[in-house]
Amino acid sequence: MTEHSYNGWPASPTLATRVITPVSGVSFRVADNQNVEDIFTFLAQWYDTHVEALKGSVADDWGFAYRANRNDPDELSNHASGSALDFNATKHPNGVAISSTFTAAQIRKCDALEDCLEVVAWGGNYVHTVDGMHWEIAVEPGGLQDVGARIRQKKIGPVIWIPDDGKPVDLSNMKSQFRRAAGAEKGKVTRHNGVGVIQTYLNKRYSAGLTVDGLVGAKTLNAWGRHEAKVGGQGRPRIPDRKSLAALAKGRFEVKS
Repeated sequence: MTEHSYNGWPASPTLATRVITPVSGVSFRVADNQNVEDIFTFLAQWYDTHVEALKGSVADDWGFAYRANRNDPDELSNHASGSALDFNATKHPNGVAISSTFTAAQIRKCDALEDCLEVVAWGGNYVHTVDGMHWEIAVEPGGLQDVGARIRQKKIGPVIWIPDDGKPVDLSNMKSQFRRAAGAEKGKVTRHNGVGVIQTYLNKRYSAGLTVDGLVGAKTLNAWGRHEAKVGGQGRPRIPDRKSLAALAKGRFEVKS
């Protein structure tokens, strides 16, 4: 019987893998799949350029490893299927708040990277035990073709949300406001047009009784959490994601020019 990691990918100690070297001096073993190679290569190169350098004095960047999930030993890690990477593991330990190891600007860039690679999840946004080093394929094997093709066609990049009022919303900045309100990021909560759109739609759909002021407070956090629980989303009740936004409001997502 074939084993699987928790994202549904086949896992084995003898898994067929390939080695990628997205950044000079930094290599990863990943699942033997062209879309995985292309997505993880783009991920690592963008991270190295825009978030922080991957190559350092310590070898702490990891790919395939057949082992249990460290936060739930009853299931196999996505590393066991070659569908996860760890970046700068010694700098961003599992279970340590991302606000302690990343700057606010770096967190927003990680959010932007996660949004443009919609089939990839960042461990820094985990609900229970955060894992800032960790990036993983968040869909089953058949779900990568579209993103893989867009990478090969160079039609991928940071994403903006355009709700039906026509005013573009920077997703990473909006996520930052929710994270700050939840106490997961340092900084002052400020007004954001995207938050006002969310409040309007939460009121329309759920009669949430929110003041539409563009500020994330406890009532907005709780109302968003109820919506996230209802529609599934990416399982992050305090941080808006593309799936949950699409289920709430009319609009579209576009690559930022």
